[in-house]
Amino acid sequence: MDAFGAVSGAVAVFLAWAIGRELDPDNTASASIAMILALVAVLAAPPAAGVVAVAMIALRMIAGTVGLTLGKADYVVVIGLTAYAATRPEGWAVSILMIAAILVSRPSGYRRLAGIAGMAAVAAALITSNPIQVTFSSAALFTAFLTVAATLVIWPVGTVSSTVDASTRPVSSTRVAKTRLAAGATTSVAVLLSPEALTALSPLIVSLVAVAVVYLAREIASVSSVEGAGRAARVTEPAVNRD
Repeated sequence: MDAFGAVSGAVAVFLAWAIGRELDPDNTASASIAMILALVAVLAAPPAAGVVAVAMIALRMIAGTVGLTLGKADYVVVIGLTAYAATRPEGWAVSILMIAAILVSRPSGYRRLAGIAGMAAVAAALITSNPIQVTFSSAALFTAFLTVAATLVIWPVGTVSSTVDASTRPVSSTRVAKTRLAAGATTSVAVLLSPEALTALSPLIVSLVAVAVVYLAREIASVSSVEGAGRAARVTEPAVNRD
């Protein structure tokens, strides 16, 4: 791995951690596990750190963890990011994710911006000759199934105690739920639209898996704790005198 690959890999590992934080703001374990899994994935095959970064920004917009709305100066950046993602074989689904993020972040005010971003994405794809390549390989189908299953596992979102960056207002659990759904949908669609997405979007894939693992581990621990408390109560229950 050359110097550029090493830097790109390090960025991808960080992005996996950041996406884990967006998907599960209250549990740092999810981000930590995502980072470890991403490191393994990066050593196996380098991901597309630029496209993953666009996905992370889009998910951050949907989750609303910054606590601020887009300003006029951000419009050009958002349109540019949407167009950039569309120039990559694995980026079609990420471009759609960014357009969805624009609408979710402020539906009433950003419809025109979303339309411009969509046209920019299509134009960029045509200029760079980036067609959609639908694939139904066993690896793509397995990854799509895995991400859908992980999304269904983490879909229930309780109260979120973490606050947004700009204030002490708590992060919206509804928006976190939308973020998880968007991440799962984007990943499952991306791996079916492009074979490159299997490795290019690996930080996003492992982040979903990491959150699901932490969620399942927490549920198992909770059930075991309840069962243990029940057994302890039965053991300490005084014997009934039948004489």
